[in-house]
Amino acid sequence: MDEERRWMYEDWSSNGPNANWCKKTQEFITHAFSRPNARREGVHCPCKRCGNFKKQTEYDISHHLVKNGFVPNYYIWTYHGENAPRHPNEIYDDTDNLTDMLHDINDANQHDEVTTEAEEFFKLLEASEQPVHNYTKETILSAVTRLMDFKSQFNVSAVGYDILLRLICDLLPEDSSIPKNFNESKKLIGSLGMPYEKIDACYNGCMLFRKEHKDKIACDKCKEPRYHDRSSGDTNKHLKPIARKVLRYFLIIPRLKRLFMSEEIAKHMGSHKQGFGKPGVMVHPSDGEAWKSFDDLFPRFAEEPRNIRLGLCTDGFTPFTFGATSYSCWPVFLVPYNLPPAMCMKKEIIFLTLIVPGPQHPGKNLDVYMEPLYDDLKLLWNEGVRVYDRSMRDTFTLKACYFYSVHDLPALGMVSGHSTHGKFACPVCLRTVSAFWLVNGQKYCWFDCHRQFLPMNHSFQKSLKAFRKRVQVLNPPPGRLTGEQIHAELKSLVPNKGKGKHKFEGYGQTHNWTHISGLWELEYFDNLLIRHNIDVMHTEKNVMEALLATILDISDKTKDNVKARLDLEIICDRSDYHMRKKPNGSWKKRRAPFCLSREQKIAVLRWLKALKFPDMYAANIRRGVNLSDLRINGMKSHDYHIFMERLLPIALCGFIDNTIWLALAELSFFFRQLCSTEINIEKMEELENSIPVLLCKLEKIFPPGFFNSMQHLLLHLPYEAKIGGPVQYRWMYVFERLMKDIKKTVKNKAHVEGCIAEAYIAEEISNFVSLYFASSTPSIRNKKPRYDDGYECHDYSCSLSTFQVPGRVHGRRGSKIISSQEKDAIMLYIYTNTLEMDDYIKKFDDAQYRGSRRPTQQQLDKIRKNGAGRGHPNLFEWFRSLCINQGDINKDLAQISHGCRNRVSCLTGYDVNNFRFRSEKYENTMSNPSTTNTSVFLSCTDDGATTDYYGVIEDIIELTFEGLQQFKLVLFQCRWFHPRSGIRKSPNIGLVEINPNTRLPGYEPFILPHQCKQVYYTPYPCQTGDLRNWWVVHPCPQRGNLRVPEVGDFEETPSSMFYQEDTSTGSFTVEEDNDLDHNIGAGEADVIHDSSDIELLNKLSNMNTQEQGNEPPPSEISSDIDATKDDSDLEEFYDDPDDF
Repeated sequence: MDEERRWMYEDWSSNGPNANWCKKTQEFITHAFSRPNARREGVHCPCKRCGNFKKQTEYDISHHLVKNGFVPNYYIWTYHGENAPRHPNEIYDDTDNLTDMLHDINDANQHDEVTTEAEEFFKLLEASEQPVHNYTKETILSAVTRLMDFKSQFNVSAVGYDILLRLICDLLPEDSSIPKNFNESKKLIGSLGMPYEKIDACYNGCMLFRKEHKDKIACDKCKEPRYHDRSSGDTNKHLKPIARKVLRYFLIIPRLKRLFMSEEIAKHMGSHKQGFGKPGVMVHPSDGEAWKSFDDLFPRFAEEPRNIRLGLCTDGFTPFTFGATSYSCWPVFLVPYNLPPAMCMKKEIIFLTLIVPGPQHPGKNLDVYMEPLYDDLKLLWNEGVRVYDRSMRDTFTLKACYFYSVHDLPALGMVSGHSTHGKFACPVCLRTVSAFWLVNGQKYCWFDCHRQFLPMNHSFQKSLKAFRKRVQVLNPPPGRLTGEQIHAELKSLVPNKGKGKHKFEGYGQTHNWTHISGLWELEYFDNLLIRHNIDVMHTEKNVMEALLATILDISDKTKDNVKARLDLEIICDRSDYHMRKKPNGSWKKRRAPFCLSREQKIAVLRWLKALKFPDMYAANIRRGVNLSDLRINGMKSHDYHIFMERLLPIALCGFIDNTIWLALAELSFFFRQLCSTEINIEKMEELENSIPVLLCKLEKIFPPGFFNSMQHLLLHLPYEAKIGGPVQYRWMYVFERLMKDIKKTVKNKAHVEGCIAEAYIAEEISNFVSLYFASSTPSIRNKKPRYDDGYECHDYSCSLSTFQVPGRVHGRRGSKIISSQEKDAIMLYIYTNTLEMDDYIKKFDDAQYRGSRRPTQQQLDKIRKNGAGRGHPNLFEWFRSLCINQGDINKDLAQISHGCRNRVSCLTGYDVNNFRFRSEKYENTMSNPSTTNTSVFLSCTDDGATTDYYGVIEDIIELTFEGLQQFKLVLFQCRWFHPRSGIRKSPNIGLVEINPNTRLPGYEPFILPHQCKQVYYTPYPCQTGDLRNWWVVHPCPQRGNLRVPEVGDFEETPSSMFYQEDTSTGSFTVEEDNDLDHNIGAGEADVIHDSSDIELLNKLSNMNTQEQGNEPPPSEISSDIDATKDDSDLEEFYDDPDDF
């Protein structure tokens, strides 16, 4: 086959193909479009650029192949009707995809050390061939697998499934062979599931009853019995023992093997070797230094690209409603990072590995429950397992390694063994940076811990007033400890032989280690550049929550309370912030310059109340606005994410001093750059160098009580992004969503872990089987997109490129008559944006333009619209005449030359490019819309210069072109703002503003829907000065399920349900604003009314002196990482899974 088709590459060159290539390529195209529905749906384009990823029309494929040539090594036309050669021993039936699935399983088992029972296989094979009844081609296996997929996708209970199945059976003929209930269905396809182990555990989590301990009936450490006491008076009755606590372990080795059982997944498992990003840009963990460093250190592991790197995540949740009995269940997840961006981090690919049972919090004993996983990780690294790869038709030795973990801060402490409380709470700095104790705030503070990270001789380091008074920081930045150094420190720990609750001596004084994690037993663990990631989601949420509470001065949450002011008086030289006692005995606290006044708070909250986002961009934040209490209730992590990255600079602009506002705007831009889907390595280095300066600026603004360990962790986020890759692979959003889904599966509250396990096994079967469903069958993998997925063309009848635009009409229709001016503008835009018209337009321009110089675009537009002068035709008349006089012009071009009908349809909405757009005219008729989808952005390049256009969709119209076939085309009719005087940009903080009162000169309102992107605009709540005339522009991410790319084409990035910008735009630089050194005066004073605050103030005022308090003795420092509130300032870490 390869020899027969060498012409595909030998007869083509960039200078042009020869005649033989053209002839055979035309035969290939004719063959490709001879398949059913090919002309309507399009065909995968095999050119080098499209790489069989995108579907194109016949004309476009011809054009692409001539220009780009065929994709390399495409000798077998698998995407155009040919089947790949199979192993001679394979049994293959191309009439049933589920039969393919069974043969894939059989092939894998033939090459595997462990085989399934032949009886089970032939039972499934029989079910795949037997129809449900005599009047359908649907087989029993197909029907049952689709029903089970329905159950998993919509979380239907077993009772609900039985009721549905009974209804279906009543509608079918009596001789139908479909199972009658859930148990029969489960029994039929049960062999498709993968095993999990039930391992008895000590009730207190001290040990697992496995291996040499499997026959013991009590714990070796705490002596707690293994089983429930089921004794009864009847001595002859022998009851089966029931374990008090059971760990469920979903074996990872068979699950990793299954990744290679399906060709659709297996062919991507080694694709990371080709690289997913451009040079200097990271879109995947394989682009990061951690991945490349591991390859260099372990070349034998790296030489097999299919070897898997695993990410680990765990977090706790309660399956009950708040206020019910306390219960803490801890699922543990594994995610293979080998897959490309469009597939990685999908729910179907992430494995539930362990279910750590409740009701108690596992604490440091989590390491005990992880023992089965650690054993398999050692086996996968040291020996590997033999695996059959369906895509390569070969068997190889698969190895896998732990790559890094993703947790919130308390869970990170549990997994790593390093407590995240106390003065050594930072899991990166460890003992090299320590916090100090606040005597009034009664917590550890990380204030002024960041000057040592500045470049040497930085002006901030010598300041005696702006930070801690009379303190200079001249020591160099502490070095980052290597894995070998940390492991050596762990080995040197001395066990505590006393009665204290700490396992090692010196806890809280010289170290923060609570236990030695089993991960250190892995041979390669010392060499990992990142062992545990700091979760960006919780860090951003906690920082923004503290900021919002402090700026709005919410009494029970602000970090600028009375205790914070008293600590500030001890630590800092900021006299304007001291508490003042009046002659009448009352106490007053002057409002800080970063706090809003009552009128300003009302303005901001009213602005939030009126704020609207595009569909699926953010939650309805305005529902939580409480104008009576002047606070925002019920904000979730993603709400804080949006507020930090988009709303914070806008909300405060004009209300606070500009130097303070700039520091907060820089913080917002920092997170926006950090959280982009594509990371520029140079920009991450900029962030890494600038974040210490930004933290020092914040320390000049806020009191010491504001700075807990969460603010300090910002210091390490850029480094981890540079080393580990983009944050979407290293944050908790995906896993929190999984825990929300897991929580829904708990139907029986008395058996929480059992419900989760059985539901997960059923879902695993559905995930695997759905790979073999027809592409038109809705399934857990093939969900109907909420918006157009980019592959459904609006009009298949017309072959012109302009009409082959993906999109879908949404909502109602109306109609209107367009004016002659609108019709001329429409036709000119269609002509100039139709590829097939390019040669004719050039011919017209050459014939009509008489000038000696090169014409400008304005001159050409004028000639095309009005002609070169009296007696000269315009472009429309000239081309219509040409179509009449020449018979060889494309028939579809000839049809549109007569123009569209004057009556057009008016649409309320249109889905395109994974966006949903609505017209302003329609939104104005809606009673109280909670979203807005009218704003658009368009970027045009002319003569090498790029111009950005921002506008609003006034109307969405559908044109009709009459002829032998009726052609339809959708256009957006927009109101454009001036691209120069109507736009201003602040690249240092990433802000783009538009003036809505400006207009684009001329009359060019129409665009094709696929040419634009969605944005939204927000006005400033402060309406003073020129802020009233400007709106801020916010880009919107695409929504929906993006197609999985073919091998060799990885330009697409995954579509996320969590807000991220596509690329990190602008340049992050922090201005070293020395104006902050001059203490910005505080504002009006507020009287203290809280009785506890007044009592504390009076008590301290009677003392002659105040000394900085000593930190608590070691016996009072908690090492119990069960406690999530050890530091009173740490916010809620264990988010409810409904957080999204």
